[in-house]
Amino acid sequence: MQHTQDKVELTLTSRPPLRRHGLVPLFIALSIGIVLSLMWFTVAIFVFFHHHIIGFILAITALGYASYALLIGYRMISDMNQHFKLELTPSEIILTTFNVKKQKKYFKMLLLDDIKLGEYYPYSDSACIILYTGYAEMEIPLWSLPLNGQDVVDYLLGRGIKIVNVQFDDKIPE
Repeated sequence: MQHTQDKVELTLTSRPPLRRHGLVPLFIALSIGIVLSLMWFTVAIFVFFHHHIIGFILAITALGYASYALLIGYRMISDMNQHFKLELTPSEIILTTFNVKKQKKYFKMLLLDDIKLGEYYPYSDSACIILYTGYAEMEIPLWSLPLNGQDVVDYLLGRGIKIVNVQFDDKIPE
């Protein structure tokens, strides 16, 4: 991928997976939840022999929760295999995603002058900003970047790009 001759003003790379916000506590909570749901499923089996409907309902809820927790765990592991590099130049923003497991790089670029709006989701464990243009959109995973990518938000605001903070229920322009 060729960059324009613009000088890169800001480059951010993602933190190592185990240093990302909320990852270790979430992994511990999911592990405890899966163990408890398996214990609850065991109780449901014993209840089933005494009362079929209640035992069945308990088993379904235990399996449902365990399935949901495993899905979240799978998504966490998928996110751990993604490394991001964000480059901001005076004219463009470039997001490089490297998938460690597949050994593939993906690039996405937007021209800063074309960005009509950005939606900022500041929640520390899932912070992101979604940038909209007339031809594409780009989701930047701020949660993986140092300081949750506050430098990116400040840079875009400094460039005059309208950023809507969804946490504060900012009005989205037409």
